[in-house]
Amino acid sequence: QLSSSALHQLDRAVLKLTLECLTLLWTKSSTTERRRETRRQGVELCDGLLLLWQTFPDDEGIVSPIRSILKSWTKLFSSDASVGHSLISQSNLVPFLKQQLDQDPIRSANVLNLMKHVVFRADDSQKEHLFGQWKEGVLRAFSQANTTTVISDVQIFAEPVSAILWNWATCATVARQMASTADIW
Repeated sequence: QLSSSALHQLDRAVLKLTLECLTLLWTKSSTTERRRETRRQGVELCDGLLLLWQTFPDDEGIVSPIRSILKSWTKLFSSDASVGHSLISQSNLVPFLKQQLDQDPIRSANVLNLMKHVVFRADDSQKEHLFGQWKEGVLRAFSQANTTTVISDVQIFAEPVSAILWNWATCATVARQMASTADIW
């Protein structure tokens, strides 16, 4: 008979294998198939993946495939506005990433990289929403990283933060808000 520790390890192994299969499905299948499945069950699957990330935040074997799947979904935003709308407005993706950034800004480079992809592929109204939700956390993460004396730490944050700010600025409404906000400058 297996101990609870052994069962837990077995459950993690099965979970990692399942995530590996999902990653292949969501990153290697045709765009048409991914778009159809994301429209059909994207919000539920997204929220389930975020729950796994929240449950095992320090296990890169679990979190990394989840980030890959979420990043692959952002690539569908431009070809199917409903995918972007549902993942940004109806799933827990936006509040979850905000929470991850707020919990540990110094260890949030991977979160910022995922946010970068979401903002890059969002339409103007979604960029406005994301700016309102994420602005303070993005700036706080970068300013805290900027207090370190290790240049590589700053560089890890500089690229995604610069990309996020740049892509927010492509939306005229957000650009005006950014221009009038002292926090950005």
